[in-house]
Amino acid sequence: MNSVPIPYTPTEIKTIARILADLPAQSYLELCLTRDQFRYWGEQKEVALEIARNWKVLHTGSKEHSSSRRSDPFRQEMWLTTLMWQRLWEMIIACFPEFERIAALLKIPFPFSAPVELFNHILEKELNATFEICLQPYVEMSSSKMADCLKILSKNPSFDELIQKMDIPKEKQKLRQLNKRTKFFLSQTGGSNFWFDFVLLFSLVLSRYGRRNLFISSTFEAYKQSIANLAKLTVKQLHDIPSTCWHNGVKKQGNKDGTYSEHKTE
Repeated sequence: MNSVPIPYTPTEIKTIARILADLPAQSYLELCLTRDQFRYWGEQKEVALEIARNWKVLHTGSKEHSSSRRSDPFRQEMWLTTLMWQRLWEMIIACFPEFERIAALLKIPFPFSAPVELFNHILEKELNATFEICLQPYVEMSSSKMADCLKILSKNPSFDELIQKMDIPKEKQKLRQLNKRTKFFLSQTGGSNFWFDFVLLFSLVLSRYGRRNLFISSTFEAYKQSIANLAKLTVKQLHDIPSTCWHNGVKKQGNKDGTYSEHKTE
């Protein structure tokens, strides 16, 4: 837990829960979706609804779902995802005044007047972008490559450790490949400009205030740990999940020879 109280209101909590429950956007159903895309929208809707339920539980102190979270892999993953979003929310609250100052100084677009507006925008961007993967002409999602990326995060590396890795040729190449894949993915989902601006703002705030502002540093460390916890679980799950790809609205499953074939479902 953070050592500094986090200021937010019950109204903000309810607003966030409502936005989560409304994602992915209903407007996607107005598109001419394939059967696989429609099914995927339903799957992502269930993810968002589970996170919304967890969000309410997290902020009411209820014991609901506590036993099933330990035994149900999906609910366990969703609970860790909810905690990750909570930690990001706390970090945004801590950093928001500096976000505003630095954005104004560097003339970075920042149309948010309160932390909850920025957080809700991130929720909408992220959960809608996750669905929009299936709208791309061709996208591969390699389980092994995702696991390799997440292994780095699962160890909860500090910035100093990442910098040290950059001095090792093999690790340097891994980080470059990760950066390249991240940029390519963001460009496909249309969210690159916003995310790069957000990461830039946060990096500047952290480098300037992170070591001497307890509010910022404690929320950042809690957020990093929540990412590590989720990444560790996801890496384990990816061992049993085949790679997939989307090709013109059809979801295909990876084969051992590196090819993809249509996955038949009832």
